Amino acid sequence: MAEDIIQIQDQYYIRASASWVEARSHVLKHDNCFAIFDRRGNMRPLGIRDHGLFRDDTRFLSRWVLDLQGKQFLLLSSEVREDKDILAVDLTNPEFTTSEGQFIGQDTLHVLRTTFLWNNVAYERIRIHNYGSEPFRVPITLRFEADFADIFEIRGIRRAQRGQVLPAQVTPERVVLRY
Repeated sequence: MAEDIIQIQDQYYIRASASWVEARSHVLKHDNCFAIFDRRGNMRPLGIRDHGLFRDDTRFLSRWVLDLQGKQFLLLSSEVREDKDILAVDLTNPEFTTSEGQFIGQDTLHVLRTTFLWNNVAYERIRIHNYGSEPFRVPITLRFEADFADIFEIRGIRRAQRGQVLPAQVTPERVVLRY
């Protein structure tokens, strides 16, 4: 997947096609839990600040990225409510061609992502509306992973010993990321 942010060893670079305003982050907080997102509602490493879902100084979710055929959605707007409890993101599609060869123009889809934290859990609702005149199929993917990194480790402090990330348990109903 082509991304606007490139990591080479310990350095991060933002492609020229990415807007600097998109590099800013949104933060949600509730009790001992907080989450850092990009303006599209995704979590991914971004320069000095790493995105993720954190609780008790541990990052439980290090990647949470929604994409369309491996490409980023276009940002329409995003905002966090004043009390830092809900993130609302409006997205649309770039132009693309489906696997069946059907051309889909820009702004045909509207995606609304609504995310909030409650009782140490992150909840997200994704609504997608097709404003085109024809139905079509397109892969929309939510990529996620967990590194279970300590917050001080993320800030650059080396740990003498680290646990082991275990294989995920995947069932039709859920995925359990383990450490």
